Amino acid sequence: NFMGQFGESRNADIYIPFNVKPPQNIIYTGTNAICNSAGRCVMGSTNGPASVVINIPATLGGYYYRYFEQHRGGCFANNRKMIIQGIISGIADFDQGINSTSITFTYNVQTPNTPPTNPTVTVIPPAGPFYKNTPYPFTAVSTDPDTGDTIYYDYDWDADGNYDEPNIGPTGSGVGVTRPHTYLTTGLKTVRVRTHDSNGSFSSLYGQLQITVTNRPPLQPSCVNGGCPSTGYVNFPYTFTVNATDLDGDIVRYGFDWDKDGTYDDWTGWVNSGNQATSPTHIFSVGPQSFNYVTQDSPSSELSPISTHTITITGLPTVTITAPIPLNPLVNPGNTHTITWAQTNSVSCEVHNAQNGAWLATIPNAPWTWTTPILDATTRYFIRCINPGGQDDSPTITYTVNNPPQVSAGLDRSIIVPANQVGTQGVTASDPQGPGTFTILWTVRPGALSVPTIIGGNTRTPIFGNLTLGHYTF
Repeated sequence: NFMGQFGESRNADIYIPFNVKPPQNIIYTGTNAICNSAGRCVMGSTNGPASVVINIPATLGGYYYRYFEQHRGGCFANNRKMIIQGIISGIADFDQGINSTSITFTYNVQTPNTPPTNPTVTVIPPAGPFYKNTPYPFTAVSTDPDTGDTIYYDYDWDADGNYDEPNIGPTGSGVGVTRPHTYLTTGLKTVRVRTHDSNGSFSSLYGQLQITVTNRPPLQPSCVNGGCPSTGYVNFPYTFTVNATDLDGDIVRYGFDWDKDGTYDDWTGWVNSGNQATSPTHIFSVGPQSFNYVTQDSPSSELSPISTHTITITGLPTVTITAPIPLNPLVNPGNTHTITWAQTNSVSCEVHNAQNGAWLATIPNAPWTWTTPILDATTRYFIRCINPGGQDDSPTITYTVNNPPQVSAGLDRSIIVPANQVGTQGVTASDPQGPGTFTILWTVRPGALSVPTIIGGNTRTPIFGNLTLGHYTF
């Protein structure tokens, strides 16, 4: 009773603390931790739970004690700083009469994560050239100092901050990944790659590579099999079918410089690379004619090397009559006649009736001859020779049929002529072919059926003598 010396009322019970020693021989043990006798514990290298147990022996006397855990400075595991999570700690009061106790502290040991390094980015071929529409392999390599961490790669093909191909992996440290990429347009291209590890830490910066993408001109065009004629005819329109390939896969068209003056006069429409197209029609002059043609791509409008094609043009046909000569013969009725001609540049020749233009026959090849039907009247013909460029007509061949002259002596009559004396007979003659000179040939026929005997001619008044008695036909 200290008469209120400690701020208590008189007669209050006052506990007087004694200077006593704490419990002796405390034992420290740990799981995933190694502790010494002074209570210094070193955590193990394995991530996960770790515990430290303090075993306190029995105490002597009745007094209070309390405990707490305290971290001084940084904590390390496996030479790397630890992250201490979920510490179970606090204050516990123990009264007298406690024989012994143990206190357990439980931790979650997590070694801090180190992000992977900024990746290096390479491409094959390292120095290019690089062409659009062609895939190239881009390789990125990064390392991670943390044992066991794997790495993922994020590719940004156009450097716009949006990673077009993320989370490529996982791979081990230093292994790297390769991704193909195709640029569809030309120009300077920038590819960026960043990395992150399996614990979610990202590289501080991205790796970057720049390349210049160019366009390749299309390949030299060529004629499609059978698409480019090498011979032809004047005045006839021709087309030419060609094709070519563009190594960048661009659409193409074909230009034709008909006169080789450097200006492409006609173009086809646009087609896919490797597809054929046909030129507009063109008419050539006579002789060997050559022209140039090229391929052009889009959108770069680059031209291929020039190709050249030659076509030999044949002129119009010609026809020359070689028989009959002259072209207007006088012929006897009841006969056929042969027309013969020579021609150049013809595919075929035709025979036509010149009086009405009617087609009569086609002669496809030599010999260039044709035989008329039996002619009983005057008939006219012409020969027409043809090729795809045009035709040529011969002069008209006229066959004039020579009909026999008509002789009239009036009515039948009987003439009495004394024997061994001369008798005369007058006649009239005409030629149905028209005016001209003709020959009169007289015969005398004893009896109606006897063979005639020529007794005179070329006179309108024949003289017959020395006839015996009988009947005669003149």
